[in-house]
Amino acid sequence: MYTAMNSISRRRDGKSRWRLGAIALATVVTGAMLASCAGGTTPDAGGADARTLVVGISGDPANLDPQAGSNSLDNEITKNTYIQWLQYELPKVTGDDFGIVDVSKVIGDAVDISLSEDELTATFTIKDGLKFPSGNPVTSEDFRYTMERTFENGLGSIFIFNTAGIADLSQFTEVSDTEFTLTLPEPSPLLLPLFRDQSISVLDSVELAKHVTDADPWGLDWMAQNSLGGGAYTLTSYEAGNEIVLEKNADYPGAADIYYDKILLRIIAAEDQRAQLLANGTLDIAQGLSVDSAVSLEGTDGVSITGIPTRSQDVLGFVQTFEPFQNVQVREAIAHAIDYAGLSEFVGKGFTEQPKGLWPQGSFYFDANLDNNPLVTDLDLAKQLLAEAGYADGFEFEIQVSQAETSAQALAVAVQSALAEIGVTVTVTQLAPATFTENLFAKNGQAFIRNLSSYVDDPYYTLFLFYTTSAVLNWWAMDDAEINSIADQLRTETDPDARLALAGQAQERLNAIIPHLVLSEPKYILATGSDQQGFVLEPDGLIRYSTLSRVE
Repeated sequence: MYTAMNSISRRRDGKSRWRLGAIALATVVTGAMLASCAGGTTPDAGGADARTLVVGISGDPANLDPQAGSNSLDNEITKNTYIQWLQYELPKVTGDDFGIVDVSKVIGDAVDISLSEDELTATFTIKDGLKFPSGNPVTSEDFRYTMERTFENGLGSIFIFNTAGIADLSQFTEVSDTEFTLTLPEPSPLLLPLFRDQSISVLDSVELAKHVTDADPWGLDWMAQNSLGGGAYTLTSYEAGNEIVLEKNADYPGAADIYYDKILLRIIAAEDQRAQLLANGTLDIAQGLSVDSAVSLEGTDGVSITGIPTRSQDVLGFVQTFEPFQNVQVREAIAHAIDYAGLSEFVGKGFTEQPKGLWPQGSFYFDANLDNNPLVTDLDLAKQLLAEAGYADGFEFEIQVSQAETSAQALAVAVQSALAEIGVTVTVTQLAPATFTENLFAKNGQAFIRNLSSYVDDPYYTLFLFYTTSAVLNWWAMDDAEINSIADQLRTETDPDARLALAGQAQERLNAIIPHLVLSEPKYILATGSDQQGFVLEPDGLIRYSTLSRVE
């Protein structure tokens, strides 16, 4: 048998690296949502409220139910108010540095996990003394109930279980109150990284039973507006449109090492106002700032602006059911017409990285040794490829972007200008967000620009999500036998070296067939007071408040 720590332990370059993510905290709430204390005192280092962190967020959560969260804010609150099955090992960070988790190191949060030699049975042992804010002990029944509630209601968290190979409750066996097993149909390299996802956070089944009704037997309505909790912080009050209050859970393992006693999430819709409040010291962290806001704050006394490399990508996708994008030479020609350095400098303004291929550089699995990166500016080669493809006189096509994505709009204008240099005429169409998304999934637009990212840094997950013929997010309508074969091998391959090799093959193939371009790789913009420290980035990009502290 081996434990969760015995997974992938090195990068291709032989060096261990901290990788992507964000700071979040498990939290808890045992009753109905309370009215928040609006307009609290601004924390001041050395003052009475030095142990209070004030964070500016852009809006209200849509749903507090971990299994039904629909956006980053919902997920961030869950991550900070519930206990997860597993989590990435968090690096220790001091001073003004930041940490990036090593995605090969998954450890227990609520449970310790071990796998049988054939990797078909996972044994979970609940950590000693673990309890919910209600005082109820965390038991195997709580895990079973969490799974049952997911399956019976088809909640969003079903994706996590199904992708890991868990299709129904027959795969769950209770050994004791503190131990249970899950049986797998085949080895699953995704079991560990998926089971640290906040959407399957463990629910207090005894407490939730008090809030179900005949009309709502699973407490879906109650959970949408309330929090059971169990993690590092407890959600103690929430006033819609104003403030969410999280308080440290003294019973959470390791609570004594958590610096902040209270987190105030101030709801401030206007981005410029969040930036201003950070500048004047009212906020400790301003979330959701654009590149322009970040640039405007650089050099401001008492403010720290840091761009942290991520796996996020802004892509120009080609829908291959449309001519001329069925022709790889056309896709390659467009790739060579783009000025990537210029995009990084003039659109990204220092808060993006120039791409080095279709696979994100921030990935644990990125292969820097490949020599077939198509994202290299060469206008003469671009014109030659167009001529060879039968388009010496150029052609016309439409790029669709969402009205809600200003960065995509700016990139589209830059692409439009660049392609004019090789005789290609681009029309940019801005669509309402709902219409843009509908067209994306229906594949009824020629091309589009949008951000591409995922919560899990794993080669199978990436191919399964975006690039296989049956991928849910195969927006480019690609159908490549080699990519399908690599994904099929990665689905069950658990040997670290073999997975790195297969990931390299996938990257080389994607660079060759170019289903999309990567225009830029946006950095995570961390906008804080200069007295904040301890930020750790995880692949999901969600803030974990338990690692943060104030310089004293």
